[in-house]
Amino acid sequence: MSAGDLKVRSAELEILDHRHVAYPDYKLAMQHVALLNRLTFSYHWVTRAVATLARLKPEANQPVSILEVGYGSGDLLRHLQRWARRRGRAVQLAGIDLHPWAQRTAEEATPAGSPIHYRTGDALALGAPDRYDIIVSSFVAHHLSQDQLVTFVAWMNQAATLGWFVHDIHRHPVSYHGVWLLSRGLRLSPIVRHDGPLSVARSFTRADWQQVLHKLPSHSTQIRVQWRFPFKYCVMGIQQGHAPL
Repeated sequence: MSAGDLKVRSAELEILDHRHVAYPDYKLAMQHVALLNRLTFSYHWVTRAVATLARLKPEANQPVSILEVGYGSGDLLRHLQRWARRRGRAVQLAGIDLHPWAQRTAEEATPAGSPIHYRTGDALALGAPDRYDIIVSSFVAHHLSQDQLVTFVAWMNQAATLGWFVHDIHRHPVSYHGVWLLSRGLRLSPIVRHDGPLSVARSFTRADWQQVLHKLPSHSTQIRVQWRFPFKYCVMGIQQGHAPL
């Protein structure tokens, strides 16, 4: 794959899409992905979205329940826990991830006694009692086919009582070369050096997102797609009955 191929979305699977990765390799890759999250302002955009959606539940004595789909090492959920503590906001944090090593990785990196609840499984298989106020996913969308992404967004529309937020890469030569250089300059793990540029090649453009949203079944959710620095697309859905975006 080269930057010149980016007009067409890649269908090549990433190493982390396979389940045979050894635990030490997965853990190291997740640690390095967390580093990239910090360097590319991922926490900033997700936290900003969560803050916006949390304001739709103004009752101070009512905790806001937040589910992250695809938590990896749990770094984003731990960041949200610190953010909520600083602001005195009660939250209930949970994560679900398909990868068999994710829960072990996240629990080992999370301080003992932390109220974050991690589980392994398919978010789309969660039942009605598992509804959450806010559902977020960061760098998950590009792992899905377009049809799978339509299904995922439709599920979030049903499962999130306040709204949801998707944060992912913009397929563009600048982001492709940027990730390639950053992963090598920082001497990140071989998995990240391979999967980083491929993640960009698998990601969505604005036109792709518009096609996905056009395929959604009829719904009452307000949805906004925004480009954010550095070469991200942030997609927020807010349920009808709350303040407009």
